[in-house]
Amino acid sequence: LSASVPVLEMFSSQCAIAYRPEGAFDAPVLLLRADGTIDASAWRLHAPQLRSVDVTGSDPLSTLAPPHVDRVLEIVGRHWYLGRCA
Repeated sequence: LSASVPVLEMFSSQCAIAYRPEGAFDAPVLLLRADGTIDASAWRLHAPQLRSVDVTGSDPLSTLAPPHVDRVLEIVGRHWYLGRCA
């Protein structure tokens, strides 16, 4: 346990940092949301080109697990096919 203390202390200090971007991110951003977990309006302040898509039936822990990961791949493929936002 004592070997993990420095790692936990570093993680805790990183979590306490209040970061605010200087300006808006001027490129497409795709926000994948588990059912009703995030209010996208706050994200749009920093990323005006934000596209928000719900991964229906998922929760924050299952979004990248089967069967939801197939839906995530479909969404990402549709929005960023060959590097162009569709």
